[in-house]
Amino acid sequence: MNVNINELAHYYATINISIIDVARTVVPPGGRCFGRYTPPFSGIVFPLRGRARMFFNGVPYEMEYGKVFHAGPNMSLDKEVQGRSEWAFMVIHYQTDDNAADSFPYALAHFELEAGYNTRINDLLHRLYNSCTTPGKLPGLRAKSLFFSIMDEILTSAGNRHNEGGQEIVEQAMEYIHSHYMESLSVPMLAG
Repeated sequence: MNVNINELAHYYATINISIIDVARTVVPPGGRCFGRYTPPFSGIVFPLRGRARMFFNGVPYEMEYGKVFHAGPNMSLDKEVQGRSEWAFMVIHYQTDDNAADSFPYALAHFELEAGYNTRINDLLHRLYNSCTTPGKLPGLRAKSLFFSIMDEILTSAGNRHNEGGQEIVEQAMEYIHSHYMESLSVPMLAG
């Protein structure tokens, strides 16, 4: 699914969520799991190290650090670890009210976001994990706050990475101008 960052930000800004759990898992090299289904609520998968290939409803995703994946409820799920190292990941399972699923296609969808290497996401994720394993109302409030901080960081990073394509063109133009500064340059010549 092609993701519009602004629409996704609007989705998370307007939904009412309940965090079900945050799980941390390590799968050994060669580990496989086929013919399973995602839980009856949405999940966001954060690869921490290693690589794996997961299929949500038959669509393959290459799981590795720097990417974040969303899966909807009750999707078919196959996964296998790639390479010779173990694959570690965390997953946040959350539930929205039924109206959100009707209003936004993202609620029930699977998709990938490329956040890049962002240590702040990892820090927030581990803090969320600790909050979710601590009993009480205050840790529950903190967990919800951390969830939205994580989503903000992911969407900001993914949006910045999406906009870097334009930055490359500007840098190439600057490099050309610097290397040809002694020549008489015109805008039509630069555009051609």
